[in-house]
Amino acid sequence: MARAKAIYFINQFFAGVGGEDKADFALDMRPAALGPAKRFQELCGDSLEIVATVYCGDNYFADHPSAAAEAVIEAARANGATMFVAGPAFGSGRYGYACAELCHQVTAALGISCLSAMAPENPAVEFYQQ
Repeated sequence: MARAKAIYFINQFFAGVGGEDKADFALDMRPAALGPAKRFQELCGDSLEIVATVYCGDNYFADHPSAAAEAVIEAARANGATMFVAGPAFGSGRYGYACAELCHQVTAALGISCLSAMAPENPAVEFYQQ
């Protein structure tokens, strides 16, 4: 089986940028696994390689969803990603919305598999089930 190449999305908190005070942090990318992407890489072993981690503040995504999605799609395309992973968003509504929306946009644009995790009570779950 071929090794999957994944782009991983996290928010500013999980990227180590800061908390709510950094919620306007613009989209950035690192060519490595950061935060929860590191553990995900470990759990997947040799079946998957995190080729880049993209991250931004929760408010930044809420204010710039189209621009952020375009940048993430381009990063996935440029890195030859065959999978997109976002989260975990737990119960965070803004972060959950970003994870779900990016999964939707990446799948629509590139036709690759996406995976996200969040609590069942996250507002994004109900919104995207419809």
